Amino acid sequence: MTAYFSYVGDLDDPDFEWDDPALATHRHINLPRRLVPSAPHESFGISILWLMREIEAGRLKGKQIDWGAWAARMTAAEIIALLGAENQYVSDLHRLDQNRQYVLVSAEA
Repeated sequence: MTAYFSYVGDLDDPDFEWDDPALATHRHINLPRRLVPSAPHESFGISILWLMREIEAGRLKGKQIDWGAWAARMTAAEIIALLGAENQYVSDLHRLDQNRQYVLVSAEA
């Protein structure tokens, strides 16, 4: 079974290529810097397949950003609405700028 992880990433990370992920081929991976959850072993539990289907159906705006990763551009407020008020990371998400665009990432581990 494929393992995956999901998190909110920094869209403005200079080491991340959103506009043209193919430009990042010189790097091993094209993933933005983690913001929430910040620990590498923690995850929202959102699968790549679910995120891919939401993007392909037009319910979320995003794309494939790496061979084993999909991402959706969302504000912090949109991510909170998606995850729900009971999510264990909601207090961390409230610390983010609620109107700024971030990247909700799901990737293979």
